[in-house]
Amino acid sequence: MKDRWSGSVSLRWTDEMTLGGAEVASVLFTDASLSLTPQMLGDNWTVSVGFNNLLDEDPPICFPCGVIGMSQVAHDLPGRVGYLSVSYQK
Repeated sequence: MKDRWSGSVSLRWTDEMTLGGAEVASVLFTDASLSLTPQMLGDNWTVSVGFNNLLDEDPPICFPCGVIGMSQVAHDLPGRVGYLSVSYQK
C-alpha cells in the first residue's frame, strides 16, 4: 500500500531585484503535495492534494509596481492556495 503514495515539498526562491528604481526584497515560497494511486481505480488514476505557498508568505512590497504594490511577474498573489487534482494516464 505504501508504494501507492508519494509526496513532495518544493521551495521557490525569488532573489532580490530592482524594479522601477526601487529595491524589492527576496522571498521564499514553500509548496507541498501528497498523491495516491488507489488500487480500486487501477494504476491509471492518481488523486493529489496540495498547497502552494503552504506557509502563507506574503510577497515583498513593490511601490513602483502599480496599484497592487507587488510584482505580478516575479511573485504569486498573496495567500495560501489549496488544490485537489485527479489525473488519468494511459
